Amino acid sequence: MERSTFTTCFHTIGCCLPLLATMTFMTPFLRADAGLTCVENRRSCSPPVSPVEGKDLAKRIELGRLLFFDTRLSADDTVSCASCHNPRFAFTDGVRVSEGIGGQEGNRNSPTVINSSLSTAQFWDGRAATLEEQALGPLTNPIEMGNPSLDAVVERLRQITGYRELFEKVFHTHSMTIDQVADAIASFERTVVSENSAFDRFRAGEKATLTTFRRKIGNFDLGG
Repeated sequence: MERSTFTTCFHTIGCCLPLLATMTFMTPFLRADAGLTCVENRRSCSPPVSPVEGKDLAKRIELGRLLFFDTRLSADDTVSCASCHNPRFAFTDGVRVSEGIGGQEGNRNSPTVINSSLSTAQFWDGRAATLEEQALGPLTNPIEMGNPSLDAVVERLRQITGYRELFEKVFHTHSMTIDQVADAIASFERTVVSENSAFDRFRAGEKATLTTFRRKIGNFDLGG
């Protein structure tokens, strides 16, 4: 993040200090180029779909990062996306069932965000087709983030000067929309990918890695 962006969010958004503390745990999972193209050597990866391209993508990812860690997306300012997708626990929550506003417990724990961009469906039950759709679901779930409506989320963000400025810089419009919120969060989530392991390279067609795998796990048929 550029210095000017840090200065803006520190003074007018107010969420950067906890964000910086948490980002320490994120480094092994983040790929700076993951949102720009398909993740390297991942056959099933789909590039992000957005009207904002090129140089604006990095700004959109940073906006999404801020939103992901901001508890003010919840009705009582206590729950953020990162509450259930915590980098400390490999972007899960590390509990039996997830906890939302007011200490309410859900029916499941949270799936990891890592490599979620490679999934053909989101949530454990696959009810969301895209990361953008998934990002909106918890916002109005009464057990999770508890907002009365998606419009209420947008209105809350509009009241924060720093977010108004950042949304205008990223989307080049004075009209903040919930689709922009989802776009930004999903763009950030697409950067949370695992390292390109030897197994990934083997499955992508680098047969030279086969000997390494046989030495490590025996002469199993790995396919491909």
